[in-house]
Amino acid sequence: MTDVNDPTSIGFGYISLGKPFNIAQIRVKTNGTIHFSSDESFGDANNQVSDFARKLESFNDTYILHEDDQFDEEEFILGIHDKKWHVGLSNKELLPSVNEFVQNL
Repeated sequence: MTDVNDPTSIGFGYISLGKPFNIAQIRVKTNGTIHFSSDESFGDANNQVSDFARKLESFNDTYILHEDDQFDEEEFILGIHDKKWHVGLSNKELLPSVNEFVQNL
């Protein structure tokens, strides 16, 4: 799913009844920048961030991997939907960084 405001950006989402939704996700750049995003229809942003952080505690390095050249080589995206974790990246060398990032939170 691309961001309407930035069509070069890619992230996780789904379509329900013809309407697109972003899933709760964080974009982590290798320089340390972290950006959380989710769909406004899921409620207050602060509650969504807290809920996502709580769910991160149960992350056990089990996820569905989405490899695509459209992802920035210097970042990975970690998202959750229906109790399933999703990791998106274009650079497989970043895979160890995913678990390391979650453990360091």
